[in-house]
Amino acid sequence: MKCERCGAEIPLRARVCPLCGERIEERERESAGRCFRCRWPVQATWSICPHCGASLRGGGVPWLTSLFAIAALLVVGMGLWYLWPSEMPSVPTVELPAIGAVATSTPTVTHTPTSVPPTSTPTPVPPTATSTSTPTPTPPPETPTEAPPAEEPTPSPTSTPASTPTPAETPLPGYTVPDLVAPADGADDFTGEGTLIRLQWNPIGELPPDVWYGLMLEYTGRDGERVITGDWVKETRWEVPSYIFDSIHFDDRELRWNVTVMLKTGTRADGGRDGVAVSLPSETRSFFWR
Repeated sequence: MKCERCGAEIPLRARVCPLCGERIEERERESAGRCFRCRWPVQATWSICPHCGASLRGGGVPWLTSLFAIAALLVVGMGLWYLWPSEMPSVPTVELPAIGAVATSTPTVTHTPTSVPPTSTPTPVPPTATSTSTPTPTPPPETPTEAPPAEEPTPSPTSTPASTPTPAETPLPGYTVPDLVAPADGADDFTGEGTLIRLQWNPIGELPPDVWYGLMLEYTGRDGERVITGDWVKETRWEVPSYIFDSIHFDDRELRWNVTVMLKTGTRADGGRDGVAVSLPSETRSFFWR
């Protein structure tokens, strides 16, 4: 599913767009269930599974429809067998005349000669002498001599008034880079969809009402594309949603995360936040969820 605002890829059941913060409607992020063939989470409006290509229409039991079709053909065939007449009606025989008895007349083609009128022979006419005038050569035009360019006067230097510098805008106050605590970088002890994974970092102090922690989580999706998600929180911890487990690529189970201090600059009509970063991002750590 893609964000209607910025076009970024959004994981199933995500609450906000990980790139621009767009809030996702509940009906758009609810899954209609799973594919009957590969158990991949699918949307209610999809007709084909994007993972294995199986059709999502018809309830996933195409063999039942084929069984009913075969039974119907058998019933129709039995009915036609009982209704078919036991004796076929005789076909009347038509006697054709013998080939030798038919007289064939062959038309005779007679060629009639056509008289052609005599062709008159043209009388040759002696050629007439034509006088040819000899052109008189014309002398080439004289090439004009270019006059030397006139000397241009040297401009006298003029004084330029010094420009007044424009005062720069006052920069926003910076915040300390968040210090990540857990899990350790490269942790590889998370297994199964029901595992609780809690990302933690040290506080930078009391946050004003319009300042938040912006958490970013990145991984490789089932289709091999890069997926970025996250959230804005006031606490110094964030629990990874369990639904992300099924969205990670089979061969690449590594997830990467970091935290940035964000300043909220406005609220959209749908409740989403607009903001800018007021600190550098923290170090990026990774962990494996197998």
